[in-house]
Amino acid sequence: MPSIAIELNDAEIRIAGPEGVRGVEPGCALLDGPTLAVGLDALRSARRLPAQSHDRFWSKLSHEPLPHPHPQAESIADLVFAQLSSIWSRFGAGDTDVVFVVPGWFERPQLGLLLGIAEACGIRTRGLVDAAVASSREPRAGRALAYVDAGLHEAALTRLDQDSGVAAEATEAERAFGLGALHDDWLSCIARAFLSQARFDPLHDAEAEQALFDRLPLCLDALLERESARVEIEIRGVRHQAELKRSDLTGTARPHYARLFDLVERSRSGTEPRVLQLSDRLARLPGLTEALSRAPDVETVALEPGAACAGALDRLDAFEGREGLSLVKRLDWPTRAGVGSPADEDDDDDA
Repeated sequence: MPSIAIELNDAEIRIAGPEGVRGVEPGCALLDGPTLAVGLDALRSARRLPAQSHDRFWSKLSHEPLPHPHPQAESIADLVFAQLSSIWSRFGAGDTDVVFVVPGWFERPQLGLLLGIAEACGIRTRGLVDAAVASSREPRAGRALAYVDAGLHEAALTRLDQDSGVAAEATEAERAFGLGALHDDWLSCIARAFLSQARFDPLHDAEAEQALFDRLPLCLDALLERESARVEIEIRGVRHQAELKRSDLTGTARPHYARLFDLVERSRSGTEPRVLQLSDRLARLPGLTEALSRAPDVETVALEPGAACAGALDRLDAFEGREGLSLVKRLDWPTRAGVGSPADEDDDDDA
């Protein structure tokens, strides 16, 4: 039976098959009147209708009731069900099953609830694997290896053992860092540029704020390598533009990056030089790779988009012949053919 991989990160839920990434969507839901929208459809109105927008249901996965129950969703778990069901209907279904790639900040009760929701969606779950382990494709001799990733509301660093395959040794979460808060500060930074250069404040107009939020990914991509970029939005037929410097964004991000730097430093174990594997979500942030590389004895490696899903699908044998579904936290290194040997499961992480 063919398999797809779904990486559960509320900043970017990725769906991939053997041919590569099939889709990427945010962990977002919008309860607008009788309508429940998820993913990109929800994100397109998240700034216009902030009171109806939800983006914490993946990080807080539980049966906790919503503050304002909706005809289509009474609890946090209902929002997860709605998005997972939507993903399955568009990218899965048919004669296939799923390997879920989960971040280091997921806890055991959340994994159990995820499996129950997946079953309710009609998903045949083949396995669960730690994202740090799935993303790691080659050993780093003589150096300690770690994986760093972030979602909208938390980050995590996972130390990896390389003695026999790759195994998650320890994970430390950092809930003072989240891409959501960083994006908010960047929007404020860009808004100040519009105010000073065009005498227009996009944060005082819901439609303009949504338009600016929609442009943020393109703006970040432009400033990843370039020193400046022009940001342009059109509101009710009037075009507004401002020139933004890369240094403006990196300066705004400095306190956020400092929290990640602290995470890297306090997770140090031993005196070996370290290799930090950065998820592409982090590697795409202007100035972050350079900031982390300035730490003593640290080499940063930017992983390609979809690395976690690809690593899981390349080693599907790891999920064969096991009783029950538990979180896989050890994999063999991929072979030349791209398929690894069966993995040891971690009995302490039964879902």
